[in-house]
Parts: sequence; structure tokens; C-alpha cells
Amino acid sequence: AAAAAAADKAATAAAAVVEAAESFTADKFKEALAASLKLYVLTPKLANSLGATTELTTKAPVGFPPSLIQAIREGRFDPRAANVLVQGAFWCVGQVEDVESPSCWLISRPLRSKLYGMILEGSAESVNEYIRAGSKVAPEAVAAEAGLPGLSKVWKEGKPSPAERRAALFAALGEEDLQAGLQ
Repeated sequence: AAAAAAADKAATAAAAVVEAAESFTADKFKEALAASLKLYVLTPKLANSLGATTELTTKAPVGFPPSLIQAIREGRFDPRAANVLVQGAFWCVGQVEDVESPSCWLISRPLRSKLYGMILEGSAESVNEYIRAGSKVAPEAVAAEAGLPGLSKVWKEGKPSPAERRAALFAALGEEDLQAGLQ
């Protein structure tokens, strides 16, 4: 009798799942996704109400000028780069990776090393990257490469000029000669 009751309960649950799946259309999915995304929107009005200062600190020369804080809050400066600035850490999120293969993040590590150097400008020698190794995530120290234009030089009064941004990008990519040819 207990087995029959359990089987009936499982059949009822399975029928409910099938019914829910059949009534969940593409339009309902889009609506649910849009509603979910609205929860994470930081409107300019809300961002402005947060003020131009922060309690976060960094040893990097750029510091936290109001223009940088505003750029972070408006999504114009990646929060992961801000985490490098404050915590000296970067999370290499590997949600869809083959755990039998090396992490896909390894291929772009040399570029990130240059970017860490640009962000930190000698205030730290390395950044802890939290990266997947097999089925586990663990920190690995990655050198913050020196010798490139630093964030404090590029981030002038809140908005680097397009020419300064291009120069920093080409420097990070090691393509200064290519940039000169484009001008």
C-alpha cells in the first residue's frame, strides 16, 4: 500500500511538471527574464543618490575619485576591475566548462596580467585569480605586469579621451605600431 501511495504521489508530481512545462511558453519565459533583470538595474537616479564617495580603499595611485565611483555605479567601469583595484582578486567564472580540460580562462591570462598592471600601477605585484583547476576553484597568483600606461594616467577627470583609451588598449595588446599606422 505504501509503494502504491508513493507511486501515485510520483505520478501526480510528474503530471504537474509536464503541465507546468506545457504552459511555460517562450513569451512567459521572456516576461520572467525581463522581470528578473529589472531587479538588478541600478538607475542613474539611484546611482546619483548614493553619493560621490565610497568607503572602499585602494593603494593604487588612481585612488577613488568621484568620477571613477560614478563610472562603476553606472556600469562604465567593470565591477570585476573594481574588485582587482580593491581586493586584488579576479574571479574567472567557469559555469560552462569541461572539467576534464584546462580552464578556458588560461588563454587570456597574459592580457589580464597586463590589465592588472595598468589598474594597480605597481601598488601590488600580483592578483589572486580564482580559477578552476579540475573540478575545484582555487586562487592562483598572477603577476601584475608593469610598464604600461596606468589607470591614473588614462583616467583623467573622469573620462579618458578616445585617443588615450585607444593608446592604452593597443599598449595592452602589444600593438603600439599598429595604432601608429592607423593614425
